[in-house]
Amino acid sequence: MSQRHYDFKNPNATPETATDETGVHSNKRRYILTGNNYKSVVEEQIQEAIERGDFENLPGKGKPLDIEDNPFARDMQMAYKLLKDNNFTLPWIDERNRMLEEITKLRDRMAHQFQLFGPQIKAMARGGQVDLAMRRWTALQMQWETAMEDLNKRITDVNRMLPTMDLEIYKLDLKIELARLGATQEMVNEFVVD
Repeated sequence: MSQRHYDFKNPNATPETATDETGVHSNKRRYILTGNNYKSVVEEQIQEAIERGDFENLPGKGKPLDIEDNPFARDMQMAYKLLKDNNFTLPWIDERNRMLEEITKLRDRMAHQFQLFGPQIKAMARGGQVDLAMRRWTALQMQWETAMEDLNKRITDVNRMLPTMDLEIYKLDLKIELARLGATQEMVNEFVVD
């Protein structure tokens, strides 16, 4: 990686020609900038500016930033402002938020049921009722899978409304959700083995 000498008082200076305000050669403000130390040089400059008080008495100090203008809105700026001023959002934002809430509710319900029924199913298996335990576990998984299939259909509809793929909601998968709960295959095998 090439290194570059930089004198902040004289950007065109080289190590041999760097001078201070009086014209005397100075190494005081010269840095060797590489990919690794740009950040530390910038942080040092900011800290020096703070110490000098350069950030005191700035316009708008102590007031919230005015970020009303959306540089990406272009000709839709007025429409967005009207929506915001009247506490409305774009339909796809509402639908996406509603879908994320429903996914969270399903995951919370699954976690609650897993904590509640997991030990009961395990106790049945240990008590010699392995067949009953497996039927209960399978019924619970089928209930969750049915709920996920319904949500996944609606997720597809919501994803079609979104203006960009970056906002896409991933479909739910039973194996992934079971792993999220901590329901490993080894744990399921315990129902049968124990």
